[in-house]
Amino acid sequence: MSDLKPPPRHLEYPDLAVPVRDWWARDYDHVFVVFNPFFTVPGHHPATSVFGPIEMDAASARDAMVQAQVLQAHPDMAPPDFPDTIKTTGQPVRWEAVRQAIGAPDQETFERTVWLWTLDVDRDDRDPQISAALDRHCESMGLYSPEEDLLPAVMEPQLGRYLQALDLDKVTLWSEWRERARSIPTETLLPPHPAQDIPGEKVSAVAASGLILTWAFDDVVGLLAVTDALYQQAQPQDFLECRPLHPDSYADLFNPRDAFDRTPKARSQ
Repeated sequence: MSDLKPPPRHLEYPDLAVPVRDWWARDYDHVFVVFNPFFTVPGHHPATSVFGPIEMDAASARDAMVQAQVLQAHPDMAPPDFPDTIKTTGQPVRWEAVRQAIGAPDQETFERTVWLWTLDVDRDDRDPQISAALDRHCESMGLYSPEEDLLPAVMEPQLGRYLQALDLDKVTLWSEWRERARSIPTETLLPPHPAQDIPGEKVSAVAASGLILTWAFDDVVGLLAVTDALYQQAQPQDFLECRPLHPDSYADLFNPRDAFDRTPKARSQ
């Protein structure tokens, strides 16, 4: 049994059994789903500068031998500093732009399929025609799929500009289980600063007073929660591809409602 205590509710990723807005009702007034962008990188193509979970694991490994072995096994992989290149020169591409480009008529089916396609998960509710269209479109346009379960490098400048509009000079980066954290000046989210990290960990949440943006394992969207005071100061839709979360939406946004037991378990606060 782990001795790790759960983080404060305002920092914790919502329980899948509780609607997100209910989970954070005492701490935040507005909740949005934020889409990790598709993106392009000038001079690079996903087929020849392969970038994904394997590369991320290698780049974060302390043992240089691990990196060398992975690069030898995958000679087309992007270099370890590729996140810095993405942040500096990458161009985000909105999910909605991709949906329109491939002619996917149903938004819900498209979004669920993007998630499953990115994770390479074969499920009955993954649309094969949309998956094939995503393959063709990304190949022809040199489009990288959304990064998974972390703060994407290509999103850092967008997020930095949003946080600056909120007059937030510093934010805290948190690991997945909130046992490690690193405070940074907001300006370091902007180029030419390198992509942000937590040594030995991925950035699973960005938080400040009145705000949190957090990602779950194997997800391609984040949850942004803000107080009304911050929302009135700057709207996230002006900086990020996002939309308000419905009052009865759960954190596993793209799963069917009956995918999990939605009966919340007791938890001491």
